[in-house]
Amino acid sequence: MISFNLNIYKEAFNEYIKYLLNVDFIKSNNILDQNYDEVSQNKNGIQLEEIIIEQLWNNQLDVDNIPENNKIIINDIYSIKSFKDEGDEGYNIDKNNTIIIRQNNFNGKYYDLVLIVNDEEKKIAIFIKIGINITSYEINKYYNNLIRYHDEYKNEIGFLIKDKIDALGFLLIFDYDKQLSLKNKENEGVGYCSKNKIVYLIYRDFKLFDSLNSDKPVNVTSIDAKKTIVIKALKYDGLILLKNSLKENFEKMIDLKLEPFISIDDSQKKQIIKFINGEYNQNFDDLEFVTNLGVLIKGNINLGNLINDFVLNIIEGYNHDKYFSYNNNMYKINKKNIIDELTPIEEYTFSKKQAAWDLYLLAKKRKRNNSYS
Repeated sequence: MISFNLNIYKEAFNEYIKYLLNVDFIKSNNILDQNYDEVSQNKNGIQLEEIIIEQLWNNQLDVDNIPENNKIIINDIYSIKSFKDEGDEGYNIDKNNTIIIRQNNFNGKYYDLVLIVNDEEKKIAIFIKIGINITSYEINKYYNNLIRYHDEYKNEIGFLIKDKIDALGFLLIFDYDKQLSLKNKENEGVGYCSKNKIVYLIYRDFKLFDSLNSDKPVNVTSIDAKKTIVIKALKYDGLILLKNSLKENFEKMIDLKLEPFISIDDSQKKQIIKFINGEYNQNFDDLEFVTNLGVLIKGNINLGNLINDFVLNIIEGYNHDKYFSYNNNMYKINKKNIIDELTPIEEYTFSKKQAAWDLYLLAKKRKRNNSYS
């Protein structure tokens, strides 16, 4: 049995052991060096976030050794712009060293970490977002938020650390496997960042790299902080903005917990998701009921180019057969839960008979809340 003469040593020992157990647990729940699609159910964004935050927090990613008094925990990074400083004196930090700010909840809004680095005569607060993949719409939203509340973030962080912040920076950290599969896509992840000169790092084998092709690990504080500085707002793609607005509205409808007309079990949902991922090269893992479209509909409904790649309809035919419609294509779920295309006779019959339709959203599973302790 280990004994401690001073309580302070016991507390430090407990904190260190707790950290080791936490990181080991997170690592053991991730399957590495395999095809991304095969492990997407296990290696999700919130786990990636946890690993990287714990490694940075505990100086495990070759980061400059961050003093303990330069490690700050707040409730929510996004809300720091409206931080109320009345009665609070801020933190006593070592101004010559890197500062790290994390939040109580891993599932925070927009940002996961803030690193405050010294670049020559300037102090730059770099807001970091971690993700398996982050779309152009999301990147724009996170980046432009820093433009919109630029002075508020600078002032409140400055108050928090009792020092002046000269500039705000923005940095993305992506998962290697997923970004490799999206290498030629200009509107997602690495492709979008490269096109718009947004600084990013790649996370692979518990290390950080400055590109998909790099074999030499880097650390966050070795990057050119001046290149991360947010200067002017990024332009939104109008169609992407509208598309994501529709998604958000569907998610609000899901929260209403309406009742579907048609009964569909978990095994059928899994089969549909697996089929769509394979047939259409997608990466969904959830199917959530949105609302009823009606019970007296004939034929297929063209839902339009804006939403037909993320919504799906479950249909019950006149003889209680189950169908689903995705991307304006119809499929039948037979009695053994095997998915088939409709025969010409079934297509003709379907166009003449009335059916009940339920609308579903195809998406990634919603992130769980998790608190740092």
